[in-house]
Amino acid sequence: ILYAMGITQHSHGTDNVIATANLAMLTGNIGKPSTGVNPLRGQNNVQGACDLGALPNVYPGYQAVADPAIRQKFEVAWGCSLDPNPGLTLTEILDTAYEGQMKAIYLTGENPMLSEPDAKHAREALEQLEFFVVQDVFLSETARLADVVLPAVTFAEKDGTFTNTERRVQRVRKVIEPIGNARPDWWITCQIAQRMGGKGFDFSHPYQIMDEIANLTPSYGGISYERLEGGGLQWPCPNKEHSGTVILHTEQFTRGKGHF
Repeated sequence: ILYAMGITQHSHGTDNVIATANLAMLTGNIGKPSTGVNPLRGQNNVQGACDLGALPNVYPGYQAVADPAIRQKFEVAWGCSLDPNPGLTLTEILDTAYEGQMKAIYLTGENPMLSEPDAKHAREALEQLEFFVVQDVFLSETARLADVVLPAVTFAEKDGTFTNTERRVQRVRKVIEPIGNARPDWWITCQIAQRMGGKGFDFSHPYQIMDEIANLTPSYGGISYERLEGGGLQWPCPNKEHSGTVILHTEQFTRGKGHF
């Protein structure tokens, strides 16, 4: 099953996605070649962003925020205390802003004025903020509402990785130097964190970030820039001897039985 944004950027998007998963389970089309549920994302690294913690209830590798042992692992690695409570979803963020209960938002590489099913509600929510920062490649519909816009670079102006819908982690290689005042997202984030007194943001190259990901994220444990020089690797790839995982759930789900 392949689906795209036609069913996700919708007021019933979550129900639609659950229905596709139920259909795949009901017909036995999981864990075999040419089966499964494959979302065609709106951008080229949505999978990678979700893999590495851009969700409110998990750390990188879908490790639960609410799990004390996992939280302690990240606290030790990052040298800070972490909130035991999951954050807000995008819908909850906009609702909270709309109600005047949120003062500021720092938005990176997203355009809710275009992607949200209720653009009017999104605009009214963002207009309630006291301070709004957008970090993006383009002056998008959302960026036009911002108090500050931080110019990010395109894929051709940075090194890094992208993870596609088949969980394949692939290298991105810089072709040209950044144009004008634009800078890579990782560099902007590190600079702001350092100037705010944050620790652990002294990276000088993305390969160092990849090494930290491998150290803290079991599903990425065997992935490094050196190993990505070929055709990439599909996670789970737990160690340097592992060749990656082409098909998920060949024998069972990692979290037990599937539930409709």
